[in-house]
Formats: sequence, structure tokens, C-alpha cells
Amino acid sequence: MCVLTIKKDEQLLPLRAKSRIVVLGNRETRDWSKSDRFAPVLRFDSLRFLVSLAVQHRRGLKQGDCKNAFCQGILPPEEVTIVRPPSGDPDAGKDEYWLLQKTLYGLRRSPRHWYEKIDSILRSLGLIPNAHDPCFYTGFIHDPHNHSAPPSSAPLSIGLYVDDFVYFSEDPAVESLFERLLQEQVKVDFMGLVEWFLGIHFSWRFTPSKVDVHLNQTGFAAHLVEQFFRDTWEPTPTATPYCSGVPIDSIADSSDDDDSPSQLRRTEAYQSLIGSIGWLATATRPDLAPVHSFLSSYNSKPSTGHMKAALHVLHYIHSTHNYGIHFTSSDTDPIHTFVHFPDSSDVEAYTDAKPPSPSHSSPLTSYSDAPACSRTNQSCRYLHEGNAGWCSFLAHARFFHVSTVQLSSAVSFRRSSLAPAG
Repeated sequence: MCVLTIKKDEQLLPLRAKSRIVVLGNRETRDWSKSDRFAPVLRFDSLRFLVSLAVQHRRGLKQGDCKNAFCQGILPPEEVTIVRPPSGDPDAGKDEYWLLQKTLYGLRRSPRHWYEKIDSILRSLGLIPNAHDPCFYTGFIHDPHNHSAPPSSAPLSIGLYVDDFVYFSEDPAVESLFERLLQEQVKVDFMGLVEWFLGIHFSWRFTPSKVDVHLNQTGFAAHLVEQFFRDTWEPTPTATPYCSGVPIDSIADSSDDDDSPSQLRRTEAYQSLIGSIGWLATATRPDLAPVHSFLSSYNSKPSTGHMKAALHVLHYIHSTHNYGIHFTSSDTDPIHTFVHFPDSSDVEAYTDAKPPSPSHSSPLTSYSDAPACSRTNQSCRYLHEGNAGWCSFLAHARFFHVSTVQLSSAVSFRRSSLAPAG
């Protein structure tokens, strides 16, 4: 079949139209396991780490796009695939069928075939995937067709997300060498300094003394507010994600039947909103991570009170839609990490938890305490739960963060006093 799609820009406005032939993979009779079909993609924390490295070396992050990626994979001889030509093809006969020699969009194994091809190409150039993220490569570039040529003078790092990738090197000549060698093996467009990648807008600022970049999802945030018809609300500059005096875990559960129309509509809207908040929290809005962790606990059956709490978060997003993560080369500290557990007063659950000052911490420091409860004692219904956090910084910005709910803790642990962690 032929599929028409509309590509959108960073503001989610129509940019250009695309058309491609797609195979109906749902009609494929062969049963492939997940490992046969799986193709990894770049993690968001790896992307932020790559940005921080580029900024730290006072370099910009460049972007490339492999054209028609899923059409470049080679089908192995044992995967014989026969398809009917698209309906309306003027060159196709009445009883004509096609024997595919290459992969097409829609085939279940196309993502895997493409990943194996681009992975082999990058490895042949001297790039090695990271042990914790197979789509984050780094290494010294060398020409696979000229073994006598020395490797590049500086390493190159690249993050791969299906057919899109970002890369940088301390030496511009190494970037040029990589671009030339990659173009010899695959059709690719190099678009210069990255401005738009995975729904994230990159705002760069270069001066003789430093490099700054601001990562944000302003377009997605504005679109989310409009989707739930809250764009007419008046922004509140001092808004927070939490509704004052209404802890999320103190909200009553839903009394509606699971299959009632009102409950089904509410659940669908709630899950859509929480999923979108999670997308923001994962990419550029770590300030939303704790409240997203709280609200996600009620995805299966939210009440009207939970929906109101989620809409309050939406109002906070509306008031802070241009918030994001800012990296700057003026910060010269090495990677430093903070592990944080809020105490029983739970002040951090309703305000931004801040890491210790440099005078009270070392470049790599961990902290923990013994929270008796993640909510105020008057409203806590799950006395064994607590909320934990972990974040890592480089180039004056957070590139990795985790906010999670502790499902249980020992009574003796909850009663203990604060103790330092090793």
C-alpha cells in the first residue's frame, strides 16, 4: 500500500508531505521473536550526555539523516518475501507479484536489518558502541578502504536514533572525514548544527569565550495545552506542579464501575495526559519527574480528583512551557552525581529539591536518608511508600535523572535516624 504522511516542524506545524510504499507486515505469516525484530534507539540520557560533551569542548552538535533507511537493508536469502504491487500501479500487470531483494517499510524485520547494516558501517569506520547504550558510539575514525592511513587525531562521538543521528568531534577535520566516509556507504544528508532532534529544540549561542545551548520542547508543551483546551488559561509565573494542600496520595479513589462510560473516558484522557507529561519529563523537563511518578500510580483507574491534579500539572506546563535544560561550557566541574531521598516532612515533594552546595559535596557524592513516608503523616495512606531521586550533572546541567517510588521499606529503617551512605 501507499502511505501519505505529513512531516512537522518544532512547533508541530506542517512542514512537508511524504509518500512511501509500505508492506502490510501484519499479514506476514512468519513468527519472529522479539530479539529477531528488535532494533535499539538512542536513550535520552545518552543524548543529553552527548550534548554536554560537545558543549564542554566548545563544539556544536551536528545532525545527519539517512535517507530511506528501511529500504537500504538487504534481505537474506532465507527470508523470501513476495508482495503484491500497490493498488493503482499503472506498470503492474493483472497477476503480477514482486520478489523483494531489499527491505521495505512495514516488514517486521526491517528495523533490525537496518540497524545491523548501519551498525556494521559505523564499526568499520572505527566507532565502538557503548556497553550501556548500543546506539551511542565513540572512537577514532579510519578509512576502511585504506588500511595504511592513520586513524583520526581526535575521537568522534555519535548518537543514533533509527535513521537520524547527531555527532561531534573536537577536531572539525575529523567531522569532515566522517561525513565523507559515511556518504560513500549510505545515502545521507548532513544538515549542520542540530536545531531539531527527537522533538527537542536546540537553541545555540556561540561566543569567543563559551558555548551555550538550551534544550526545550516548547512546541510539544503548547500543543499539549491546546489538546486539552487549556490554552485560554492565564499563565501563573509562580505556579508549581502540585496543588497546595492536596497531596496526590490523599485523593480519594474512583467509585465508578470499571466499565462505566464516564470512567472509560476519564481513564483514556488521563492516560494520554500522563503519557505526554512523561515524555516531557524524560526529555527536557526533570522538574516534572516526581509529579509524573506520583500520578502514574493511578493510570489504571483515575478518579476525578486525580484528573484535576493532572490538569493542575498541565497549568504548570502552560505557565512554564519554555522551560528546559541549559548547558554551558563556562562550567568546568567534572561529572557529579546526587542521590536524594526526601525526609518525612516531605517538603521536597512540593518544591524543587536542590542538591547540596559545592562546599558540602565532592565531585561524586551520594546521599540517602530514611523516609518514614513520602507524604505528610496526616494524609498518608501507604505508610511504606517513599519517593527517591537520583541525578547527574555535567556542563552545568542535568543530563541524567530518575524519580521513583519506593514500594516498601522496613519498619526499623523508617524509624532510624538519618545516616550517611558510603
